[in-house]
Amino acid sequence: MKNGVTNALPTNYVSLISKDFIHLENVSENVTKAIVEIHASTYELEGRTIWKVPYVNNSELAERLNKLNKFSKSQIEERDG
Repeated sequence: MKNGVTNALPTNYVSLISKDFIHLENVSENVTKAIVEIHASTYELEGRTIWKVPYVNNSELAERLNKLNKFSKSQIEERDG
């Protein structure tokens, strides 16, 4: 919660896929550690931290999205035991 407002976005939300980057919001701590390994970086937008995961072609985009999906699934499994 920031400034008394609850974030309604789901955890690890892909907010945009641009020409060169996958943009993620509301990234959990576990996924943060994992996406740094695939060269993710951050920027600030309207007080929110947005993660950028680079890719160079459609094949790599698909690979990155698959990895992000696996990171999120493993986090859900850990949480739900």
